Amino acid sequence: GNFGQEEYSFIHQGKSKNLSYRINAKKRLLDDAKDGNGDVIPRYLDGETLGFEVKNTFSEGTDVTVSYDKYQSDYMYDDKFYGGNITKGHNNNDAWSVIYNQKINDNMSNQLSVKRLGYDSEYGNDTYTSISYDIKSLVINDQFSAKLSDNHNLIIGAYYQNDDVDYKNIYPTTPPSLIKTKIISKALFLQENWDITDKWNFNTGLRYDKHSIAGNAFTPKFNLGYKADDKNNYYVSYGRFFVAPGVSNYYHGRYGNPNLK
Repeated sequence: GNFGQEEYSFIHQGKSKNLSYRINAKKRLLDDAKDGNGDVIPRYLDGETLGFEVKNTFSEGTDVTVSYDKYQSDYMYDDKFYGGNITKGHNNNDAWSVIYNQKINDNMSNQLSVKRLGYDSEYGNDTYTSISYDIKSLVINDQFSAKLSDNHNLIIGAYYQNDDVDYKNIYPTTPPSLIKTKIISKALFLQENWDITDKWNFNTGLRYDKHSIAGNAFTPKFNLGYKADDKNNYYVSYGRFFVAPGVSNYYHGRYGNPNLK
């Protein structure tokens, strides 16, 4: 068969004293595919990726990294799963990131990251549906690490995410779903790793989440391990999990449920 694919990529990276950098670009093209019987499978993709990263090291363990990545594409494919309609769409995603690592002393360090994310996607066809997402996110994460002793480590941190959502979902058989909303997620977490003896270890994780739609959740995790010998390890663990629904889980015109928790 013939897959009608072209791909071109470029990457350049280097370092000068305390400064390092990376620049990358990629172009991907897809055309109609042809199987071994000569049957044509209609499709199209014109995708581009661009990005860069710059890192400056101030001292051992202390540095700042700034990065940017962007992906955009136009596409078309024959959607056999939903009745064989030609589906067309585009993606336009970008991400800014700043990460600051600080070595406070030999036993303590901190990492602060700030990200600005954009997700713009639209797809549909003439007879079935039209769906578009426009989501702008701000994500802040701070994590402090401490070595309390040679066999005892502690991590505490905080997390914040703000999603501005513009969602449109139009089906021919249901009322249109046009949503403009804000979703905010906050969390505090703690993780402790403790090698009690050469054979026993105990790990603890505690997390408290506050979600503007799904509500609040406390999720502890515990793990007690025993190393019998070099070939045998035993452990007992307990954990709870909290995963908030995504945007489409809440607002999809056909399958969404805004009352999910």
